[in-house]
Amino acid sequence: MRRSAISIMSNIAEGFGRFHKKEFIRFLDIAQGSAVELESQLYLTLDLGYIDKNLFNEISISISSTQQTILGLIRYLRNFSTDTKQVNESEFEYSVTNSDDFLKVLPEEFISITQEE
Repeated sequence: MRRSAISIMSNIAEGFGRFHKKEFIRFLDIAQGSAVELESQLYLTLDLGYIDKNLFNEISISISSTQQTILGLIRYLRNFSTDTKQVNESEFEYSVTNSDDFLKVLPEEFISITQEE
C-alpha cells in the first residue's frame, strides 16, 4: 500500500517535470492506475480484518478525492490550450501544504470540472 501511495505522488511529479502536456497526461494516467491499485488493496485490508469499517471509510474518501483530482487535472490539461504542447511551471502553483489550500490555487476551469463529478 505504501508503494502504491508513493507511486501516485511520484508519477504526478515525474509527469509534471517533463514539461510536455502529453507526457504529463500519460503519467497522470499511471498515477490514476496506482490510485485504483491502492483502493483495491484497501478493500483487501478490510476483508482480512486489518482495519475497521470506520478507518476504511475515512481512507476510501481520501482515495476517491485523489482519483477525482487526478481525473479533473487530466480533463483540464486535455482541454487547456489545445494549440500548446508545453506545460509551464508558471501555470501551476504547487507549493501548497494541505488540500484546502490546493483548491484555492487551481485554475477556475479545473475546479469546476472536479465539482461536476
